[in-house]
Amino acid sequence: MKMTPATPGWFSWLLVPLAAVGATPAAGLPLVAVALAAALVVIVALGSLTRASEIAALGVGRALLLYAALGLSSAALAIVLVARRI
Repeated sequence: MKMTPATPGWFSWLLVPLAAVGATPAAGLPLVAVALAAALVVIVALGSLTRASEIAALGVGRALLLYAALGLSSAALAIVLVARRI
C-alpha cells in the first residue's frame, strides 16, 4: 500500500529507527533536520501575519542552518534550542 499524506498514520515511518528498516543515517536527511524544516513550514504557513510567528520562524531557521552547517548531533542541537529558548 502506498503511503500518502491522506493515508491514516502516513507519518508513522518517522517513529521507526533507521536501523530497523535497514537504512543508515547517510541514506537521507537526519530526522532532526526534517523536523526543523517541517516546523519552519508550519510556523510560516499558519501564522505568517503575527510577530510571534515571525520570531519563531527566524529562530527555527537559524537552528536549522546551524545544524546543517556544523553537522551537530541531535543532543547538541537540543542544547542549542533550549539555550536560545525557541
